[in-house]
Amino acid sequence: MVNEWVKTIGKDPSVESKYIQQHLANERTFLAWVRTAIAIMGVGFLVTNLHSSMIDTLSARGDLIAKMIGLASVGLVY
Repeated sequence: MVNEWVKTIGKDPSVESKYIQQHLANERTFLAWVRTAIAIMGVGFLVTNLHSSMIDTLSARGDLIAKMIGLASVGLVY
């Protein structure tokens, strides 16, 4: 059955499977980067949201740190 496939297609099946494996590995890597970027952005939005809800209780230093963490997390993705 494999020999018939090789004759009709004219390619070595091992070359074709290596191409498919490489393509799938690239796709998994890309999706991992996207998933990581979404997680980092989510942390930035979480810190910013917590900061805005706790604005009355934070000191000036805590306010600055929360703003920097939130903006850096969201800005890191872009």
